[in-house]
Amino acid sequence: MLYNFNGSYSQKPALEPTNRSFLYGDGFFESMCLFNGQLFNKKHHIRRIEDSLSVLCLELDVSASDLVYQVEELAQKNDLSTASSARLSVFRNEGGLYTPSTKTASFLINVRANSQQSFALSDGISLGLCTDFNKMAQPLSFLKSSSALTYVMASIEKQKQGFDELILLNQFSKVVEVTNANIFIVKGNRFYTPPLSDGGVDGTMRALLMDHFSHEEKSLTVEDAIEADEIILCNYKGIRWVNQFMTSDHYVNHKSIEIVSLLNTLI
Repeated sequence: MLYNFNGSYSQKPALEPTNRSFLYGDGFFESMCLFNGQLFNKKHHIRRIEDSLSVLCLELDVSASDLVYQVEELAQKNDLSTASSARLSVFRNEGGLYTPSTKTASFLINVRANSQQSFALSDGISLGLCTDFNKMAQPLSFLKSSSALTYVMASIEKQKQGFDELILLNQFSKVVEVTNANIFIVKGNRFYTPPLSDGGVDGTMRALLMDHFSHEEKSLTVEDAIEADEIILCNYKGIRWVNQFMTSDHYVNHKSIEIVSLLNTLI
C-alpha cells in the first residue's frame, strides 16, 4: 500500500518524533469516500480544508483542490478504482513548543479499500447520552482536530453504556453531535440540526444535506431528541437512523430513506 507524504509516494512514510501533530495535536484531518475513483462531495471537502488551514494559520505548498486531486491519484496508484476511503492528515512543520516557529505545514494521505459501493440504509441503531464528557462550544469546535480526546473518551463511555452511539452535549446542555457524526432530528415536517456555534464539527455530509433539504439550524435539547419523530446521524460514510434513544423507541426512518436515495443519485 502506497502513502502520499508531501507529494512523494512511499510504502513507509517516515514521521519524526518531533512531529507537532504527535506532540501538540497541531493539525487536522479530513476523512473522505471515493466511488469509481472520484471523491464524493468534493466541494465541501475542499471548502473545509481551506477553512481549517485558515483558522489554524497553516500554509501548504499546494492548494486544497490539488490535495483532493492527489487523493484520487493515490487511490488509482493503489488500484482502488471502485470504492475506497481516504484520510488526509495536515500538521504544522516542527519547531517551537506551544508557540510554533512556522506556519508551514506537511500532509500525509492514505487510502484503503471500502466494500461500500453505494450508500445504504443501515439497520436502526441505539443512542444514549454521554454524561462524563462535554463538547465545548468554542471557536475551534468545528475543526476535525488532530486532538480528539473528547471523542475517544466518549467512545469508551459508549462501550460501557452498551449503546451504538452517544449524544454529546455542550457546556450549556445543548445537543452538539455524537462521537463520530452530526445529528439531525425530524419533528412533523420540520428538519432540524444544531448550529455550529453550539460546538459541532462542520461536517461535509451535514453541509451536503443542508444544500438539498429544507432545514432549520436550531439549538436542541435532550427533550427535543426524545420527542422527535426521527433522529438521523451523518458523516462522510453516509447516514444512520436511530430506532432507540435512551428508553424511547418510537422513531421512524422515512426521511432517512429519502436521504439515501438522494445520495446515490450524486455518486
